[in-house]
Amino acid sequence: MIDKLIESNAIDVSAVKGEWESFVSQVVKDPVAGTEKALVIAGSDPRGTIYGIYDVSEQIGVSPWYFWADVPPKQHKDIFALPDKKVQSAPSVKYRGLFFNDEQPALTTWVA
Repeated sequence: MIDKLIESNAIDVSAVKGEWESFVSQVVKDPVAGTEKALVIAGSDPRGTIYGIYDVSEQIGVSPWYFWADVPPKQHKDIFALPDKKVQSAPSVKYRGLFFNDEQPALTTWVA
């Protein structure tokens, strides 16, 4: 689907093409039959797409700590996608991550 949107010039991913963990998100008119408008997230690689989803989640009030720290999502009556295109370039730190101490008793106790 994303490839078709790129081919039809509905979305321009040239700013993130070949980049590491980058994404473009924008509202696209008539992305597929029967859909007037949609917010499209196109990552430069699979993790770029995931970070694009995280970005939208954060904007609507869902914390990335929802599961691990029991942070409840914010409640909204309405949410909106602005018409502005967002381009997120490659991160300044190439390898990111979070390490939970998975040795006894830390994670086992928390899970229980």
